Amino acid sequence: MVHNVFLRCLHPVTEDMVRRRAEHNEGQIFSLEELSLHQQDIERIEHIDRWCRELRILYLQNNLIPRMENLGRLKKLEYLNLALNNIEVIENLEGCESLQKLDLTVNFVGRLSSLESLKHNVHLRELFLVGNPCTQFQGYRQYVVASLPQLQRLDGTDISRSERIRSVQGLDEVRRQVLRQEREYEQRRAAEKEEAQRSAAGQEEGPADRRPGSDGRRYTNTNTTASPHQQEEELEESTRSQESAEEQRETEFWHAPCLFTPESRVEAYRHLEDRRRGKAEETEKKPKAPRTLITTDGRVLNVNEPKLDFCLTEDEENNSVVLDLSVYRHMDTSLMDVDVQPTYARVSVKGKIFQVVLPAEVKPDSSTAQRSQTTGHLVLTMPRAEGELIVRKTTPGSSSPRPPLNTLRSSSPEDSRRKAGVPERLEVDPSKRTAVDLAGIVWRQRASENPPEAAAPLSEGFQDHPDEDPTPSPPRPPVTATVCPGVILAGDHSSLLTAQVFHQPSCISLTHLETKNSHVRMLFIDFSTAFNTIIPQQLIYKLDQLGLNTTLCSWLLDFLTGRPQAVQGCVLSPLLFTLLTHDCTPTSSSNLFIKFADDTTVVGLINSDETIYRSEVSRLATWCQDNSLHLNVEKTKEIVVDLRREHSQHAPLTINGAAVERTEKSESPAPIRTTCYRGTVESVLTSCIAVWYGACTVSC
Repeated sequence: MVHNVFLRCLHPVTEDMVRRRAEHNEGQIFSLEELSLHQQDIERIEHIDRWCRELRILYLQNNLIPRMENLGRLKKLEYLNLALNNIEVIENLEGCESLQKLDLTVNFVGRLSSLESLKHNVHLRELFLVGNPCTQFQGYRQYVVASLPQLQRLDGTDISRSERIRSVQGLDEVRRQVLRQEREYEQRRAAEKEEAQRSAAGQEEGPADRRPGSDGRRYTNTNTTASPHQQEEELEESTRSQESAEEQRETEFWHAPCLFTPESRVEAYRHLEDRRRGKAEETEKKPKAPRTLITTDGRVLNVNEPKLDFCLTEDEENNSVVLDLSVYRHMDTSLMDVDVQPTYARVSVKGKIFQVVLPAEVKPDSSTAQRSQTTGHLVLTMPRAEGELIVRKTTPGSSSPRPPLNTLRSSSPEDSRRKAGVPERLEVDPSKRTAVDLAGIVWRQRASENPPEAAAPLSEGFQDHPDEDPTPSPPRPPVTATVCPGVILAGDHSSLLTAQVFHQPSCISLTHLETKNSHVRMLFIDFSTAFNTIIPQQLIYKLDQLGLNTTLCSWLLDFLTGRPQAVQGCVLSPLLFTLLTHDCTPTSSSNLFIKFADDTTVVGLINSDETIYRSEVSRLATWCQDNSLHLNVEKTKEIVVDLRREHSQHAPLTINGAAVERTEKSESPAPIRTTCYRGTVESVLTSCIAVWYGACTVSC
């Protein structure tokens, strides 16, 4: 047939396709009873009658199937749906002995006499031919009803007994009319196929006519002296012209009038398939670039492809660096590979790379790798290399004097370049430093020194002069000590300092509650986007008042300008936030301010009158407005601790006209609860046990 020229191999029926559609049957196709292969662009029915002998329902609608074939072995098939295909003849269904319903809606069945082959399907009850050319024949319904006496419904309408009797009367005349109309339709179809064949041949010759040189012209580029800019413009212009021509051809294709035939339907699909294939080639994924572990300039990158939790700490007592990697517990150790270098450690977990830069130079030969038998964690112990500085903790009672600022700087090559006038650049490689040096940031005056002088405001120029010799700044007022968690590098020290900060206020609160007619109110303040609302110039002014040198202030101003910050972001954010809020202090001794980075708690030690506490909160709200900090009243919570047996209701606290929510309990970190227990409850219990046990006798 002529129209087969248009049908290339599209998407054949494959075993994998059938198994994917048999998920409800656990992927088993030999016992499959229902199969749906609609909208799969199938052009031929094949293999189904051999693979799925038990089929009862088969959906093949909305494909490009031109013939009904390879269905005769489906003896148990009851429902066959072939709507929206290119079928022109009803055939090859004699072997479907159990067929009860056949749907051929919107096909191209023009040979109406071919349905007489369905007489052998004695169980056929429903037939749908809506949208086929044969339905336009005169006497169509009468001919179908008379030809198929077993039929009960045609095109969704029941066939009555009287209609069946009338259809038999005059059947010979109706058959002659139907055959005559079939011959006329076949002649029209033959003309349509020839026209479609000529159109297809013209389309195949069309692209050849558009090839360079087909019109007799020469397209050799003789302009060899054109500049690169002109060549780029010519390339862009040619690209735009090609895109415009492609859009024009696309518009002409869809707006050109054509008949609805199997050939036009296949042609439209081919066009869409070519467009889809062209877009897929344009957007085809480029080959994945090899992963970069070390840059071209030798900088080592931090990589965590397996997305494992890890903890990197420095063991100061053993002078080593410890990496605890949370490897999957049941993973075989043979799937891991460890590589320790002086400045970084690399672990391969099932081919995925975990790489971390070490805070100090280590000895690879002396390093050890052990795996926990209970948790499965991989622990790397890497001793520091010789010559690395060991950070020692200093106790508050230590009487050793702090060395001058200039003695804390080592005579490194960087210092030599600085003295020689070479521009100074920041060093961000963590392997170059072993600890964060905060000694030169804030100048703290000792008690024996002279009173502080008044600090002058920043000058209008305020420029960075790295070539100048840094000189010690004049003495400034002392800074109130506040914990900054970002400065602590090791994991265990942060929780320890947190507990130490909260231990003293909790003890003071418990001591205050022992007095008569006393209670405590605790206000937990929340700031909305704490660091993003700060004006950098205002912060730099405060840092200048604290005594930071001009170079550092200028660098911080450049660092903060145009860059969003978060208190939990980097090590500078909580430190700068702490320095910004150093002047936020209580005015009364009965109130305490506990500040931990951006978390602030106001503790009011109240005897009977709450006026001082409420005034303190009001002054704090005013201070927040003056310093561009937005106090989020909705997330601010308050706890009232009143251990008296008889006490009156406490009036709610209001901030900026909004009432603060009062909570009954608060979940504090485990280290804080442990410290509070050991500092208060445990000592009382120990004392009571000792006293009671000493007073016990045998008679007790």
